[in-house]
Amino acid sequence: MQNRIDMRARGKVLIFVVLACFVVAMGFAMNDDEKNTVDNAAILESNPDSPVYIENNQDLAEFASSGFGTPDDPFIIENLVIDCAAYSDNGIYIRDTTAHFIVRNCFVSNTQTGRYGIFLLRVKHGTINGNAIHSTYSLYFRECENISINNNYIQDNRDTGIFLYNTTYATIQNNTLDSNEKGIFLNLSPNNTIRSNKISGAHEVGIYISSSSRFTRVENNTVQGTRATSGLYGGIGMYVMSENNTFIDNFVLDNDGDSYDYSGIGLLVFGDGNHFKNNTVANSTGSGEGSGVGFLFSSASHNTLALNTVRDNTGGGLLSGMGMLFLSSSNNKVNWSIIQGNQNSGIALSASASNNDIWLNGFYDNNGSGIQACDNGTSNSWHISNRGNYWSDFLLVNPGATPLNNIYWGANYSIDGSSGSFDLYSLITYHHGYLPSYPITIHDTADFQAYASSGSGTREDPFILENLCINTTTMGNNGITIVGTNDFFTIRHCIFEDTDSYFGIYFSDVSNGFIEDCTCFKNYGGVYLFKCMDISVTRSIVNDTVYGFYLYQTNNTLLLRNEVDTSDIGIYLRDAHFNKAIENFIHDCVECGFDHSYSSWNEISGNLIMDITGTSTSFTGVGIQIIFSEHVKLLNTTVMRCQAGSNSYSGNGGYMIHCSDITIQDCAFNLNDGGLEYKSGNGLYMENITSSIIKNTQLCDNAAGFTDSGNGLYLLSSSSNTISNCIAAGNYGTDSETGNGFYLFIADNTTLLDCIARHNQNHVSGDYAGNGFLVLGSDNVEINNCTSRDNIGTSNSFTGIGVLIANSDGAIMVNSHLHDNLGSSILSGAGMLSISSDQGEFIGNHVHGNDDLGIYVNGMENLFYLNNLTNNSYTWQAQDYGNN
Repeated sequence: MQNRIDMRARGKVLIFVVLACFVVAMGFAMNDDEKNTVDNAAILESNPDSPVYIENNQDLAEFASSGFGTPDDPFIIENLVIDCAAYSDNGIYIRDTTAHFIVRNCFVSNTQTGRYGIFLLRVKHGTINGNAIHSTYSLYFRECENISINNNYIQDNRDTGIFLYNTTYATIQNNTLDSNEKGIFLNLSPNNTIRSNKISGAHEVGIYISSSSRFTRVENNTVQGTRATSGLYGGIGMYVMSENNTFIDNFVLDNDGDSYDYSGIGLLVFGDGNHFKNNTVANSTGSGEGSGVGFLFSSASHNTLALNTVRDNTGGGLLSGMGMLFLSSSNNKVNWSIIQGNQNSGIALSASASNNDIWLNGFYDNNGSGIQACDNGTSNSWHISNRGNYWSDFLLVNPGATPLNNIYWGANYSIDGSSGSFDLYSLITYHHGYLPSYPITIHDTADFQAYASSGSGTREDPFILENLCINTTTMGNNGITIVGTNDFFTIRHCIFEDTDSYFGIYFSDVSNGFIEDCTCFKNYGGVYLFKCMDISVTRSIVNDTVYGFYLYQTNNTLLLRNEVDTSDIGIYLRDAHFNKAIENFIHDCVECGFDHSYSSWNEISGNLIMDITGTSTSFTGVGIQIIFSEHVKLLNTTVMRCQAGSNSYSGNGGYMIHCSDITIQDCAFNLNDGGLEYKSGNGLYMENITSSIIKNTQLCDNAAGFTDSGNGLYLLSSSSNTISNCIAAGNYGTDSETGNGFYLFIADNTTLLDCIARHNQNHVSGDYAGNGFLVLGSDNVEINNCTSRDNIGTSNSFTGIGVLIANSDGAIMVNSHLHDNLGSSILSGAGMLSISSDQGEFIGNHVHGNDDLGIYVNGMENLFYLNNLTNNSYTWQAQDYGNN
């Protein structure tokens, strides 16, 4: 072995590590001038190393700084700084090894022509991780197996950034390659993976899959700014000369062919049987022949393209500026792709292109004002069955065309070119990746077998209905109707639109169904479940409907992470039990966000309900309504910005009546607005509620201008409820009984524990307003360890008071703090007022700094002791007008 170094003895700390991390982090942020000016001087001054030469496992063991060559404890070669300018060697050369090793945190630069920064020959189980390679010939891997090349920064190499020759089962991942002649090059190298790399400024090709490099997966890479510098086939994003490879989720952008022919191409394909899915290819340009093209297929067959986006490609020569160009290519399929804004044809086929299938694509604004596709070939198909493509200019070409079955137009789209081709079933609308379909009705297993794309109906292998787009305008149908089944099935990635007075999805007497990632819009209802059990609806979107999700007599169903907007009612549960609604987003509805009626044992958790707007009808503009229900848990849910319309009982964050055993915990009811309506704009309006709990909940910044409105909590005609650790702050009113923090009216046996009321206020006029705690006609109320401060009243009586108790016997207030409340009239701004209330106990309270009396009492047999009254503004700290 040559040039061995005992790294264990050295333990160098290198400046390189910091600089390399900085360079990698900068990546694409550097401009063209900066990219080529990495200054190695500071690195090389730190005692550079000689090139490394390793011939076998024994050499590895001697050279490594640590490790034993096993998968769990590989040999480590690290922290080398190698400037090859004075050598004719490769930077790091390792050959004929089978032990596991890692080369990491090394800097290699300035090799001579034909010498490589890192060269691995006949190596198994090597990892090249976190190195910087600059101004070498390339990283070269020849006849290797099970190699990992990860997280490296590779710049200004004269031939290729990473070159695999006759190498298999390599993973090339998370590397940054900048300004190399070619970015990544595979030759005679099958079964490899190229994933999540960033390749910019290559002079010839970003990724080159050459001959016999089959079964390679190229995914989630970004290739940008490849530019031609000479001859044919320069400025190519990805160059594919091999067969049976997969390209998925890649971005190929801004490739420039300059004036050279067949250059400036996103993907240039000469191979057969490749699969291209969900790639974005955009902004290729060039002024030569066949340049500025998104995809160019030449003598290529049996390739499939699906869900790709090809846009904004431009060119100035013959056969240039195309989205896709097929030359002498046959039996290829282009489906479910968006072809948009290309200077010339979106897709063009040459005279020798045949038997290609082009359907279910969306063509938008290609070829200026001309026809968007050209076919000079033979036997090419522009539709399948009665599904063609979407053409954005269809009605300009065929004015007055009539729609058929809500799927296709009753006229043809004529394709340019000598073949005389037509799209006979041009689509009315286009949704990327979805198949336009007729309404579906299923009653039994045989129906599932007819419509499902896969599955056998078991729990392990459910029937799958997917990627459908169903429009039933004027047809009088639900999108999908399923009745009386218990087979396991999944409906996923479907769109249901324009069902008029019907539902997008309708189930009756169905169990074991799953709805995932679907969209329903412009329907009477999105999803309707009647007498169903064990249904799950997740990640689906409903908008512009009367009912978003309607569960009627349905049990054991899950609504998870769905979104409803622009509907009358977002989610409606009626006579529905043991269901869960978790982490749904409901917004911009016009009557009620969540309506829970005549139902029990349901859990509503982690939802966000906002911007619900009322109408001219009462009880609208409500965030969440729970009526005639019991055993309900409302947890970790936020309701905000509900807005009253022009009638009473509207704009309340929560509206709950005739309920028992309701738990409201970790919720927020804030910023709701009752306008000038009666009993509106309260954070929580609760009537006829028993045995319920409100805990750790915010009731803040609610507002209204009419009686019984704009309070944080309004609890009336209720009994035996507990309110703990809640805060009511910033509530605002301009009339009687408005703007109070906690308002209890005929609410006997209520306990308020550890609650805070602050900055609640009343302006303009009205009695019993702007108080922290207002207790009217409610017996046996306990206020324990609560705080009421900085509440503001007006010149009216009974406003701006910390705690106001009136006509309420048996009240208990202990260990509470009432301070700095403000009013501008007699009997306003006091710490505590007890009026016409008997047999109360007020013990150990702190009352100070209030604008009126600390305590005012007008009742019988009340007990006061151990209270601390200081710095209250009235002449007397307390007044007793009763017999106490």
